[in-house]
Amino acid sequence: MASANKEEELLSFLTDTIGMDEDEVEAEAQEMLDNDEVLLTVNAYEKIKEENVAQPQEASDIDGAYLGQHARTRDGEVTGYVTWVFSEADHSVVRVNSDDPIVNGDHRQFTQVTLTGVERWENLESGYEWLQATDDSAAEFDDDELAIDLVLDFAQTVGEVDEDDSYLVIAEVAEVDTLGEFHQDTGDYLGRKPVIEDEDNANIRLVLEEARSGEQATIKLQDPRDIAALSGIEFERLMKIAAQSDAQEMSQQLYTVLEGETVVVFGRGSAYVNGEEVTDGDGNRRPWLTLSNFDVGFITSLDELEASA
Repeated sequence: MASANKEEELLSFLTDTIGMDEDEVEAEAQEMLDNDEVLLTVNAYEKIKEENVAQPQEASDIDGAYLGQHARTRDGEVTGYVTWVFSEADHSVVRVNSDDPIVNGDHRQFTQVTLTGVERWENLESGYEWLQATDDSAAEFDDDELAIDLVLDFAQTVGEVDEDDSYLVIAEVAEVDTLGEFHQDTGDYLGRKPVIEDEDNANIRLVLEEARSGEQATIKLQDPRDIAALSGIEFERLMKIAAQSDAQEMSQQLYTVLEGETVVVFGRGSAYVNGEEVTDGDGNRRPWLTLSNFDVGFITSLDELEASA
């Protein structure tokens, strides 16, 4: 009885929601049964649903500011590519999935770009949507134009930052701090980590404040090159100063340099840790932006960006 009800429910979904022809569905299900691919009709309907629940809705062009492209990998193998654009129409970061690279060659971040022939797909069961390149998709660049006005007018606020989505925000550096070190077993506080451990590892935390709303977010900088670029200090000199300074002194020196600096951040957001919303000591919401494990993420000075336009 339960199986019959499930069959009826699945058949209704396939015909009413996905829009498949009932006779074709039943014929395909019967073929699976005849070929011993499934045990029951309900299993065949499930398999047909899995194959057809995601549907392209429309094809369109994506105009905006180019943020970057990276390869998706699994077990060391490339499984596809993601191209990131700050969309002029959506006023937010969009990602376009593709089997092959859409972008060839090197192009500056924030360059004006149009991605043509992109399909918007939807999972008709969950409602989840995504953008998928077609075989005809291409990237058309205007390498002489940076879409700075688009970024200035519509960059997202830190108050919008939520879990797992990607954001492009403009904010001011309000606080510079080091990261604490804790005992792995007892959790006891062991002191501050050095601001810069070596050429590849840093331990600095910036509190970013969005000027219009006063809302704040936090970001860890784990690459010393990001600190050098933001502070304007030559990398080798920064390394030398860090080696001679303790963590608190170094963070204070960086605070003097970076306080009030307006930065543009492209990163992945997280408003929750272990299911709990992230807040500061006063209970105010303070989401995180992270560049770690995010291939295209970056932080740059707005002054430097505008100067390059």
